[in-house]
Formats: sequence, structure tokens, C-alpha cells
Amino acid sequence: MSSKSDILKQAQALMQARLVEQSDLILPCIGLFRARFCEEYICTAEQRRVLMPPEIALQFVPAEYLLESEHYTQLDYQAPVTYIAEEFIEALSLLHNLDVEEVATVLTAEVKEFLDGLFRGRRVAFFGLGDFFVTEEIAGVLLLNFVPSPALLDLLNQPFSIYQPTPLREGVQFPELQNTTTRADRSQVQQFAITEPALESPITAASPVPTMPEEAIEEPAPVEAVNDIPAPTKKHKPLPLLWISLAVIGLLLFGLWLLLPQPMAPRYRGAEEIALSKDTLPEIKDTDTFALEPSTPPQPLDTLQVSRGGSLAQLARHYYGNVYYWVYIYMANKDSIPDPNNLRYGQTLVVPSLEIFDLKKDSLEALQEAKVWESIIQNRKFYSYTEQRATISLP
Repeated sequence: MSSKSDILKQAQALMQARLVEQSDLILPCIGLFRARFCEEYICTAEQRRVLMPPEIALQFVPAEYLLESEHYTQLDYQAPVTYIAEEFIEALSLLHNLDVEEVATVLTAEVKEFLDGLFRGRRVAFFGLGDFFVTEEIAGVLLLNFVPSPALLDLLNQPFSIYQPTPLREGVQFPELQNTTTRADRSQVQQFAITEPALESPITAASPVPTMPEEAIEEPAPVEAVNDIPAPTKKHKPLPLLWISLAVIGLLLFGLWLLLPQPMAPRYRGAEEIALSKDTLPEIKDTDTFALEPSTPPQPLDTLQVSRGGSLAQLARHYYGNVYYWVYIYMANKDSIPDPNNLRYGQTLVVPSLEIFDLKKDSLEALQEAKVWESIIQNRKFYSYTEQRATISLP
């Protein structure tokens, strides 16, 4: 039997995974959450023109149930027909081999607690997606406020993390891009009017403060009942030609930098590492740098020599597709790496297979575990993977 906290953590991970895949997340009696692609635009402020990179914004469309004022004035509010969609409960149960009834009970209780706090005027968080609270404007109009979670926004925008705002020279024009004097704020509060039950017209949401240029964001069709929203569909847009050109120029400059003599390797920069420079060398079969316990015999994925400017983060991105997994390369070569932030040019390293570390299948939990190991290693407290893994706790 799984604990309540485990089920809630796994439910949050599944919700975030669907948004990362740009699939609509539909929750009865709550609303629709959607990751929306926002194209690049030009921001003109203080006589400067800056090209702002594309990003992903989190859009929320409330269900009719949340916008009925009687729920906020009666202590015994009418319960919704459905708290959590059966499809979501079955998917979560199948993914983690959980009992369907147990999952339904835990998630229903969590949504009940959320609604009880919201209807009684408290600010409440919902499954790591963001915070909800109610404010009263002039003429007694109530507004439902939603603030997206900064952590979730960072997760959604990881594909664009390598891009930065770029100042434009005078005379450089991009007529196909929208120009604005207001810089987008993806964490802006989204507000919706709470209506009286006597009104029979469709609910109209109050216009939130723009988070992107109006022309750059296509407004969705009004949603009157979230339960009637069609099945989620994935929507992908090709990477704009402008950013492809900038990326090519960046790679050319990086290649020229590699040809220059480098006195020392740069320090580890965590998730900001964006490229890998690795000289392909013949495989070295005899090495004694792999230092895991005998209880987990190593199965090396590769054996290599560090190239000029190489780092553990670069190797982790190349072999595992995730910079945070550099900790496992460090564990496998602990005796030959005095400082994980500085690798010696030409030193031999073993890249282990992640299978020997028994990582959890859920990608979010695996990432959280890697971050815990990162803190342990950077604080010089790592001594044994087998002994310490049983003692670490995930956030």
C-alpha cells in the first residue's frame, strides 16, 4: 500500500509530464491547464530594442463550477459531480502499479481540501501547478486569481533556456515579428470573474494583464464546460529560422574558441552547460578508475579521455541527455576526481550505465534524486553510493 504523500507526488509528476509534452491537462470541476508556445517578439523600452526569445506560458481556463458565486458564500457548498477524471486515475494507477480505489480516494480527498480552502477565502496551491485565491474588486465583484508555479514554468521552458534577450542594432528590422513596449511576464496573475447563479449567459473571463503581445498569442475559444473539451492534442511549431541562424553562429564561434589554446578547464555551470567538446579516442579496456562498491559490479557505457574544456555536465548531457546526471559519472570516478568542478585535460574517465544505479522510472523523481546527490557531492559529504542512498530523502 502506497502512502498518501507518494500518491500525491506521483500525481503531480504525471500532471507536469503531460504539460511538458504540450498535452492539455483537463481536471473536472477545476478547469483546463495548457502549455502554450509564445513566439519571439521585439520589446522597445528606454530607446533600446531587444529581441526576446520564444517561451512556453501556462494558460488556465476555469471550469464553470469554480466561477459560481454561491460556492464562495455558503459553508455547505454543492459537491461537484466528478472530482478527478477516471482516465487520469487509471493512467496513474497503471504507471505506478497502484490500487485504483486507493488512488481515487486520495486524489478526491485532496481536491475536496483544495476546494474547501478556496471557497473559504484562503490562498491554496494545487498539485504544484500554481496558486489560487479570490479577491474582491469594486461593486462587490469577486475575481478568481491563478498564479502559475515558477518551478513549473522553468520546467516547461527548459528547451529555451539557452536563449537570452538580444539587443538589436539600429537599422536591423524583422517585419514579421511583433513590436511592443511591454515585456512579457509569464508569471502574471490570471483573473476570472465569479458570476451570480442567476446569470444564464456564458461565463466571460476578466481580461488578465497581457503576458505576451496580443498579436503573438492566439486566444483560445471560450470554454463553457471543461468536461466537454475534446481529447488532448499535441501541437508542435517548428523552431523559428531566426533562432536557428543564431544557434549556427554560436556553434561556429564555439568551434573557433576550441582551436585557441586553453590554459585551464572552465568550472562546472550546472544546467547552463550547452555544448559538448569530446575528442573520440580508442576504447581503453584496462582502467582502475571505476570506484563503485563490489555489490554493484560496474558495466561501463564508455571509457574516454577528457578533452580541453570538458566537464562532467557536458558528458552527462551527451551520454544521458540530462546535465544533472553528472553525479553518477563522478561516483564512478570518485578517486580520480578531486574537484568535480574542474577536470584535468587528458584524464581517463569511465562513463557508467545508469542501470546499475537503480534509478526510479519516473523521470521527475530521478531528476530530484540527482539534485540531492549534487548537493551531497558539492558539500564534500559523499563517500558511498550504496550506504548513503538508503538515507537520502527526496524533496
